[in-house]
Amino acid sequence: MTANGKTESVTGTSHKVSGLEAGKPYPISVVAVKGAKKSAAVTETFNTKPKADPDVDPVTGLVADGEATETEIPVKWTAPASGADSYEVTANGKTESVTGTSHKVSGLEAGKPYPISVVAVKGAKKSAAVTETFNTKAKPGDITPPSDPTDVTNTVAGSTVNLTWSPSKDEDGGSGLAGYYVYQNGQRLGGLVTETKKAVSGLAAGTYDFEVSAVDKANNESKKVKTTATVPPPVGGSTYGLAGTSTIKGANGKVALNGAVTTTVEGGKVSADLTLNPTTGNFSIFGFLPATASIAFAPEGKTTGTLSGSTLTTETKTIVKVPSVKVFGIQIGGGATCQTSTAATIPLKSTDFKLGSGGTLKGNYTLPALKGCGPLTPIISAFVAGSGNTVDLKATAK
Repeated sequence: MTANGKTESVTGTSHKVSGLEAGKPYPISVVAVKGAKKSAAVTETFNTKPKADPDVDPVTGLVADGEATETEIPVKWTAPASGADSYEVTANGKTESVTGTSHKVSGLEAGKPYPISVVAVKGAKKSAAVTETFNTKAKPGDITPPSDPTDVTNTVAGSTVNLTWSPSKDEDGGSGLAGYYVYQNGQRLGGLVTETKKAVSGLAAGTYDFEVSAVDKANNESKKVKTTATVPPPVGGSTYGLAGTSTIKGANGKVALNGAVTTTVEGGKVSADLTLNPTTGNFSIFGFLPATASIAFAPEGKTTGTLSGSTLTTETKTIVKVPSVKVFGIQIGGGATCQTSTAATIPLKSTDFKLGSGGTLKGNYTLPALKGCGPLTPIISAFVAGSGNTVDLKATAK
């Protein structure tokens, strides 16, 4: 590195050149060295800061002159008692000459702090710099909703309406798309939907207006886009009372099952709405610890299957909830969040089923692992989850 007639060897990529005079330009050259070889020199000229003259007083009262914008900061100051011919205002790496006692610094970025310095100039003399830091105005938050959903359509299967739509987009630089709201006859259905589809089940026969809107992470909501669906009356519908038991192999116990199912049969295809009542079971942990558990069921979608003659086969998907688990009467787990991590799939079969009277249904199923049951979740799950569980139900026509 060469400056002011002196060459120094430097191993890093920065250096401070010293021994210079105030207020003068200095060409500084840098040459890269590798072994015995050298690059071409790169030269730039830099100025040392002028020495403040005691005969020129610095300005006072450097303050903001009104409100800053996203790109500009207006400032003003009070002229020094010694007087001044002009002023040098330095900000954002740029120095401008100003004759008055105010200036608007422009070309800035929103929401950033900028040190602004003012030097009084009188003839060839300059005062010491006065520096204050000012902030540009921040950009406003995201206030623009995402684009409206498009291609909002529906298909009807029994008492279920399946809604689908094409994705929405949030503006560039926005907060990002959060999901969608679905409305039924003007009432919002639950929380955000993160996919571009939703199934609305258990609908009575009739006509329904559904609307879909997009929502971003700043909670800006798009316009609602409507689709209308008509649910037809059920064909061949029958309601059956259910009574029986389920054996939980891992927990060494049984639970009583009671409920009802409303079944529609059309062309040999079965679609049913299943309701199972909450129940309580007695179990034996490790083969000798007495335990009781409260159990509830939350079916997902319809029970589906086929009926051919007297042979009925069905499949039900349900979340199994466990509000309470007690050992020796002391609760060790459970709660509102205690449930299977995924829906259990329960296949059932009857070989003596009659639409007018009912029949006996049996099957085997696997219970998925539990989650959200408290500190002992892994232990509770180990004794409940697993395969080899059985169901034995009697369906009786009402």
